Amino acid sequence: MYFNNRKWIFLARLAIYKTLFDWHFRLGFDFNFWQPGLEAKFACEAAEKVGAKLMFAGAEMDASTW
Repeated sequence: MYFNNRKWIFLARLAIYKTLFDWHFRLGFDFNFWQPGLEAKFACEAAEKVGAKLMFAGAEMDASTW
């Protein structure tokens, strides 16, 4: 029987990468490593809290590019 250990090596490397990334950049508890693109959402929410005017140039937030 063949046991593939590449999956476990990949998951271990990913966990180490996430830990070092969080430690180095001191990201907040609300940062989710597994869902990219949330930084734009959090930036927009922070801008709305301080009353900044948001302008989107183009279709970056379009459903087809999501």
